[in-house]
Amino acid sequence: MIFGFSPNSGTAETTVDIRGSYFKHVNITGILFGNNPTASFIVVSEFLIKAVVGNGATTPICLYINNFYGNQLQNSFYYCIPVPVIS
Repeated sequence: MIFGFSPNSGTAETTVDIRGSYFKHVNITGILFGNNPTASFIVVSEFLIKAVVGNGATTPICLYINNFYGNQLQNSFYYCIPVPVIS
């Protein structure tokens, strides 16, 4: 589950902290900013991922998570942080 991220804006090469839980219990295989993959990312802890923004990035932030049993892919899912609405 994702709780939030910071900073709220930035350019290519900005490092974004993604805060949540269970990051060490799942196999995160990719992070997107909009439709663009991160330049890189690392799962720092159970509660923190550091992702470097790639070129052409937009919102939302999405995680690809694949669950394996042994070497067999059992299922996968795609989770996006909702884009805030400004009114």
